[in-house]
Order: sequence, then C-alpha cells, then structure tokens
Amino acid sequence: MEKQVFEYNSSLDRLIMPEYGRNMQRMVDHVKTLTDKEERNRAARTIIHIMGTLNPHLRDINDFKHKLWDHLAVMADFELDIDWPYSVLTPEVIAEKPKTVPYNHKRITYKHYGKTIELMLHKAVGFEGEERRVLVELIVGHMKKQHLNWTKEHMHDDQALKVVEQLTQGQIKASSITLTTPDIQQNIVHKQPLVKSPHTYPKTPGQINPNNNPNNKQRHRVRPPFPNNNPGNPNNNNPYGNPNQKNPNNFSRNNDLRRNRQPNPHV
Repeated sequence: MEKQVFEYNSSLDRLIMPEYGRNMQRMVDHVKTLTDKEERNRAARTIIHIMGTLNPHLRDINDFKHKLWDHLAVMADFELDIDWPYSVLTPEVIAEKPKTVPYNHKRITYKHYGKTIELMLHKAVGFEGEERRVLVELIVGHMKKQHLNWTKEHMHDDQALKVVEQLTQGQIKASSITLTTPDIQQNIVHKQPLVKSPHTYPKTPGQINPNNNPNNKQRHRVRPPFPNNNPGNPNNNNPYGNPNQKNPNNFSRNNDLRRNRQPNPHV
C-alpha cells in the first residue's frame, strides 16, 4: 500500500503576504506562467476583484484599488508582465530606508514649563512697549497654570517675572513689566472648614445609623406628656378624659408591648 504524504506549511514556500492565504498566492504564481498577455491581464483583474472581496476593510482607504494592485505586484515578486493601470511599487521604493527624524536634543531649563515657553519668551524679546508687556503677561499666566499643575503651589507675579528674566538671559527685566491681571493668590476664596455635627454615629461594621431608619425615628422620638384632664386620677394621662377610651395616637405603646419591651412612659 502506497504511503500518503501530506502537505505542511512548514515544508512549503514562505508566503509573501500571509493575509491573502496560500490559494491566492498559487493563483498569482499561475498567472505568471500564462503566455498570452491578454489572458494575463484578464486573470489579474479577476484576482484584484477577489482580493477586494477578501479584504473589505480596504474599501475605507483612499485609492484602495491602487493599494490592491501594489499588493499584487509584491505577491508576484515584481515579475508579472501585464498592463498595470497604476504606477505600482518597485523594489527600490520598498528597500529605501526612511529618513532620520531630527530630534531636539537641547536642554530644557524648567521641564514643567517646557521648551515652548522659552521659545515664546525669545520671540517676545523682539517686541517693544505695550506689545511686549501683553505677550509677557499671557506667558506668565500660562506659567502659573503649569506651576500649579506640577507643584500644587501658587506662584506669585514677582516669582514668575524672575523666571522670565532668567529664561531670557536678562533681556526682559522683571522691573520693566507691570502685570495688570490680579494675582492668582488673591482670587482664592477661603472657605470655612465644615463643622462636624455632634449627632454623628461611628461607622463601624454592622452598625446601623438609627437616623436612616424611619421605624427607628418613630420609636426613639420623645413625646411630651399629655395633659391630665382628670385631676382626681393622677395616673390618667389620657387627653380625652375617659380612662377607658382608647387613644388613637398610642401606637408606640402597643408596638412596645407586642415586642415585650418596656413601654414608653411619656406616651
């Protein structure tokens, strides 16, 4: 019996674009073997249509058709001789290294202010008179916000102007700038501390605040004694005069008796 041999991806050629799969790569390789150019063009357009169906997310990209033709050229290893509708990629463009990004390696004097503040102050040096004062005032306001965000402390105007003089190497004197906006320290509203209520209950596990339970409010409420309408009977506190008459407001006494508790003497 002849032994069956299976195909494994590890024994096959490496896929150039694995997102399209092995069958798509075989179709591209078959198009390269066709001798008729018109047939190759027709087969290439069919492959582009299938590629667009397999990757519908590419339709959201601008010039997605151009993108698909570039993928076909890459999968064919730039050896497919057809009439390309677009100027496709070339091996030189793919092998080209990207340009080096020019990073700024200059030292920042105060990192919480950043380099932009220094550049703005150097631009302010070129102004004179009222324009310089207004520009420096705006920069100082932003410096106060940055100082407050990083140090959680308020910065006074004289401190900010000294920093401005330091960053500009003395070209803008602190004494020559007069800020018209009030200091941020003067705009703070000092609130009175909250007074802790004496009727507070400690928050311990399992303890219930009686003020949050409406039943407890009724039970723990202290009621004033009723007036004695029968002076001959000092134990009669019924406001209706008749000791045998039921007091409709005497619900707390009845509830306490049902719970086997000591009745409230004030009811």
